[in-house]
Amino acid sequence: MQDLPSNLALPPDQPGKVVVIDTKTDTVTDVVTLQGKNPTNMVFSPKTGMLYVSEADFNDPTSATEGVEVIDPTTLKSGGFLVTSSTLGGSTGDIEVYESTGYVTVGFFDMTTSTFITKIDSFSLDSSSSAAPMEIYRSNAFLQDMAISSDGLLLIGDRAPAVSGVVIYDTAKAAVVAGPINAGPAPSSITFIDL
Repeated sequence: MQDLPSNLALPPDQPGKVVVIDTKTDTVTDVVTLQGKNPTNMVFSPKTGMLYVSEADFNDPTSATEGVEVIDPTTLKSGGFLVTSSTLGGSTGDIEVYESTGYVTVGFFDMTTSTFITKIDSFSLDSSSSAAPMEIYRSNAFLQDMAISSDGLLLIGDRAPAVSGVVIYDTAKAAVVAGPINAGPAPSSITFIDL
């Protein structure tokens, strides 16, 4: 959640929040104040037991309040930024985790081609790791959504006109293994359903 200034043309002027809701009573039980601004997506990791929040401030990758922040759901305290947008080279968007690795979409303006690019970077969920984030996929359009299966297949909805489909990235092989699978109109959301 992000409280905005009265003039909505201005960037966020205070930290974002994560609101804790008791689903039995449908009441707010707590609020976690983030270090960053403009939270866009979040995901829980069963492996680490932590919540990872993607924050895009005002889509300014030079901002010190943008990146992926870690929240401990047992203490409801922020562990700070695991990776910043300045390290990633753009503003963060969708986020997924699998085992000990995170995957985040990163949008930026490419000065050489004068186009908006979205890439996906992988990064370690281990806060003591010195490994740099690694680009695993790049699109010449907006990557609105991705989803990861229980066996580590990352499905990427690529909206680039030349692709306009779903690309499958195998996290174990660290490679694109299928796609684009044409979905007709540009994909906007992906999910898995166990049948």
